[in-house]
Amino acid sequence: MMMRPSNEDKRAWCDAYGTDCEARWADWARQNLHMDVVVNPDKVADKFTFDLLYNGKPADLKSVRTPFYLAQQMFGLDPQYTVSFNDKDGKRYRELYPDITVIFDITFDASTYGRPGEEPICIQPMHMVALGQLDGERGINRAIVDSGYHRHSYNARVFDTAGNAKTSWLLDARRLWVMLNEDPR
Repeated sequence: MMMRPSNEDKRAWCDAYGTDCEARWADWARQNLHMDVVVNPDKVADKFTFDLLYNGKPADLKSVRTPFYLAQQMFGLDPQYTVSFNDKDGKRYRELYPDITVIFDITFDASTYGRPGEEPICIQPMHMVALGQLDGERGINRAIVDSGYHRHSYNARVFDTAGNAKTSWLLDARRLWVMLNEDPR
């Protein structure tokens, strides 16, 4: 049985799940959301290039499986809908692929997080697909600003030398274009 990589190690996730997950997601999105999306053929030679072609243009898939439980306590954001967007990715996209579409595939199982003596934080099962380009009315930058312009530093990555992002912007995924929202609330 393969162990899940640490949430702090993006390269391990890419190595373990990468293109296979992207291909399965693209198949699912074509069938269920009627999206014109395929895996970027350049991924075979360069695993760090953008993941997908959406309507024939660059797109990157962000698979979100772990809620940001402390989003409400730390930033006043609902943890049910909060996603992070790496500052490093934003800068790279702006330089290399300024018109890229970023697709957040958010799948949460029911879960509870809590510290002794504190009220538990409950996450409901949910599947949401939200997307946006860097700029525009429903873009990532607008969503970051509308969500309060919060930046999060990863304590476990302070001394990271493997290339993982050290900071991310937080945003409410509902501020992007929502393609699917299977939310029980």
